[in-house]
Amino acid sequence: MDIIKRNTDYSLRLIAALAAEKQGSLSAGKLAKECSVSHQLTSKLLQKLASVGIVKSTLGPSGGYRLAREPEEISISDVVETIQGRININACFGEKHRCPLRNKCPFRGKLEELQKEIDSYFAGTTLADMTETDHS
Repeated sequence: MDIIKRNTDYSLRLIAALAAEKQGSLSAGKLAKECSVSHQLTSKLLQKLASVGIVKSTLGPSGGYRLAREPEEISISDVVETIQGRININACFGEKHRCPLRNKCPFRGKLEELQKEIDSYFAGTTLADMTETDHS
């Protein structure tokens, strides 16, 4: 079981490449090549990210995609929830699941703590945090 789905991983790669681009926009084709993702999937993921204001596109010969916000303002949670939805450690933490043992489950307390840690980590980790390089 993967916690981070493949399309989410690809999306994180795409926005990391955009964060590294200091000269403006990158085309979907260039991003696809740079991130080793098919052009078709790159376009689909960028459209999804644009729909929630993580990236924005510019039309025209010098157009392309760029971040819509500063890397410090984009949480990993923003990307994860946009592409794959919230990460739940167990179905009982999903919005649609109503466990009949909810009030009796001996594991609920510890699992809930773990779920809160995961939620907090993804919400508190930004694109800037993920792309920092410290080679000292």
